[in-house]
Amino acid sequence: MAANSKSSSSPVNLSSEWLELESDPGLFTLLIQDFGVSGVKVEELYDVNAQEFRGGVYGFVFLFQWVEERRARKKTFLNDDCFVTEPSVLRNMFFAHQIVTNSCATHALLSILLNCEGEGLDLGHTLPLLKEFCHNLDPEARGYAIGNMPDLATAHNRHARPEVVRPSPPPSKRGVVLAATPSYLSETYHFVSFVPIGERLFELDGLKEWPIDHGPWAESEHWTDLFKRIITRRLNEGDGIQFNLMALIPDPLPQLSEDLQRYHSRERRLLDTAYGLARERVLGKKISSEDSIIDVENISDEKEPQPPPSASNEEEGRSCLNESDLNKKIGDLLQTISSSTGQGSCSETNSLELVVKDITENRSLLFSAKRRFTEELESRERYRVEADRRTHDYDRFFGEYFKNLAAHKLLPQRMLEGRRNNRRSHKRGRGKKLTTAATKNKTITNGSNNSTGHSVYY
Repeated sequence: MAANSKSSSSPVNLSSEWLELESDPGLFTLLIQDFGVSGVKVEELYDVNAQEFRGGVYGFVFLFQWVEERRARKKTFLNDDCFVTEPSVLRNMFFAHQIVTNSCATHALLSILLNCEGEGLDLGHTLPLLKEFCHNLDPEARGYAIGNMPDLATAHNRHARPEVVRPSPPPSKRGVVLAATPSYLSETYHFVSFVPIGERLFELDGLKEWPIDHGPWAESEHWTDLFKRIITRRLNEGDGIQFNLMALIPDPLPQLSEDLQRYHSRERRLLDTAYGLARERVLGKKISSEDSIIDVENISDEKEPQPPPSASNEEEGRSCLNESDLNKKIGDLLQTISSSTGQGSCSETNSLELVVKDITENRSLLFSAKRRFTEELESRERYRVEADRRTHDYDRFFGEYFKNLAAHKLLPQRMLEGRRNNRRSHKRGRGKKLTTAATKNKTITNGSNNSTGHSVYY
């Protein structure tokens, strides 16, 4: 990297206060919210050929195991023409060197959020200020700016596990300090971001001198098609190296809420229409609301649904009862129609049958949207529960627990019971195939799911 004159006079950064974060879509989603950003969710991909995100992706975060030899081999495949060095181009994108220790998760997210635009995406208050402040800065100065923003550091550290005290690892080139060296942990991982900017796909890696330009995609393609080709080639070159891929997508909750409102409104209109046709045309007599086969108020007098974050079985049962009740009423209405032919014209009867068919189809869409909406809320609640468990300091609890056991002279007894239980478990499991639980850091290799051990990110 060409040294900058600003390096010697750069402000004191907050790198010593940034903590390691895990690669987890729930953690990343909550971290983005803590940045003040709304309208974004992070999803993990297990298949690079998945089509569900086509047309609705802000960018990808690619996590791979860092191997120094692999890094050296990769340099030979990169042409200098791939790197973007033109200052005017760099000013119009957000690319920053990773100067701050342990900041790779935040760094990868910022590389996407500050380079994308989309309907429903709101960057909040802090990130637009950072982007404006860094507009005329070089990549290294931008890296220092990230490290010296307490708001970002606070949001980042809120999702870290209780800090494990380790000796400070030696600094590497450009002031970048690894989160941990191989002498402490054997596996080291690194994040890079892929984001479309100005009809071209860029790879933003804070440990590289410049952004990598992967060029434009074909007119008949979506930018994610070009990304899939690049990432597939990268995976095939991995030789068993473990990977993790996440996508930043629009938050589905607002759209699901709109769908629910639309289906509810359509249901009310259809029920009113069916009630009117049945009363005045098909049945040939006036029917009061008390005698109505389809009671509009009882069935569809619902406001926009706001189910709790975790729907109970009782609530699901009530939904099923409502659907069953409606289907019964629709069946009764159809039976009435068939038994009352001659009391209304054929066209009137057909019209009512079409309306009833529309009610049934709309009801199916409504319950499907309700289910997705509830599942989405449940996933957000699960993110929060996992975050609480991840960040809780269990050391104090176990310390007090063992201290009390020792004070009551119960510690030797508990230790003996634990050994006995371990021996029993070992005997029961002898001869059986043992499997290990998958860790939080799931990985992908061309769509296959692998598990990793403790991970370190830099």
